[in-house]
Amino acid sequence: MVQRFHRQLKAAIKCYATKNWVEILPIAVFGIRLREYFKKLRPSFVPRHGTRTSLIFKELASLPYVFLRHDTVKGPLQPSYDGLFKVLQHGDKIFVININGKQTKVSVDRFKPTFVLIDDDHNVNPERQQNDERDDT
Repeated sequence: MVQRFHRQLKAAIKCYATKNWVEILPIAVFGIRLREYFKKLRPSFVPRHGTRTSLIFKELASLPYVFLRHDTVKGPLQPSYDGLFKVLQHGDKIFVININGKQTKVSVDRFKPTFVLIDDDHNVNPERQQNDERDDT
């Protein structure tokens, strides 16, 4: 053990190109002790590191209409969600919704629940309703 320490100390002193090895001795011993300390050092435990959970609203299982998030790069004033879309079939992870008259399967991660009162006489998609009103004028 002493021979190993002397070998390490001699190698550390040789790394410095100086004739006065006594000046280098404290730095070399410090480096050897520090290396032994870092060998014993272990990373701290980080719970749930690297796992991402998505927010799933509890209300989605019972709501008849949902908003649908864009999965594309959008402009600064473009809304994040399209909606209102009628839910045709509820599932655990996949819902079937009506988008422009077509049945589309969409993951629940892209949904946001709606809490609005909808009359049967009114159009469900507010964007289309606004565009129709603008065309009339």
